[in-house]
Formats: sequence, C-alpha cells, structure tokens
Amino acid sequence: MKIIGFILAFLFLCSAAFVGIIGGNKARHLASDVSELTAGLSDAELTSMSSDIPSAGRLKAGGIAGLVAGAGALALLVAAFVKKSSVPGIAAATVGLGALAAAILPHVETGPLDGMAPRMQAIVALVLAAIGAGGALLAARRKA
Repeated sequence: MKIIGFILAFLFLCSAAFVGIIGGNKARHLASDVSELTAGLSDAELTSMSSDIPSAGRLKAGGIAGLVAGAGALALLVAAFVKKSSVPGIAAATVGLGALAAAILPHVETGPLDGMAPRMQAIVALVLAAIGAGGALLAARRKA
C-alpha cells in the first residue's frame, strides 16, 4: 500500500504543483493587465463597467495563494519521502491553500486561444492536491 501511496503522491503532487504555479502566474498577469486597463478610466466609467471587469485585488490574492499552494504541493512531496511526521500538517495546509485560491479567484472569461481560466486551474490543482495528499498520507503511515 505504501508503494501505491508513493506513486499517487509523486504523480498528483507534481501535477498539482505545476497547475497551481502556472495558474497563479496567469492570475497575477491578469491582475496587472486589469490594473493597466482601468488606470485611465474615470470613476463613472469604472462604476458602469464594474460588473464586467474582475477585481485586480482578488486576482492578485488568488494568484499568490495558488503559487503558495503549488509550492506546498512540492513541499508535501518532499516530506512524504523524507519527514513522515510532518505530512498530515503539510497536507492540510496544501489542500487548504488550494481551496482558498479556488474560492478567492473570480471567474474570468477567456478566449479560445487564452487557455484555461485561473479559477478553473485552481480547482483542478485543488483536486490533484487532494488526491496527492491522500497518497502522501498513505505513503507516510507507520506500521501498526
């Protein structure tokens, strides 16, 4: 059962780290684009367009949470192989940060050539991290 846990942890945590870091970077770049777009608008124009434009602050905060969750997935992967006693805490923190990123990020409409929206990437990274955390917990359990 430990071997299956190591395999699940390796595959899913590497994938979660990749998707989380890429989604976090995309959200941060979108936040800077939104800030640049809204910099020259007046207050009246901003209030009339506020429902169409996502919040740059939410994009930036969600992007940072996604980046930290991706780094947490890598830390959990290392902990699963090295330090068995810290795996449950790191697993909870990684899944919690992934859920926070998915909750914070607003839905952004993307075009056909833009790729996946950051919120969807955060949800995919959350699911991958949850499965990988389960594998890490299986790999780190001790014999009774």
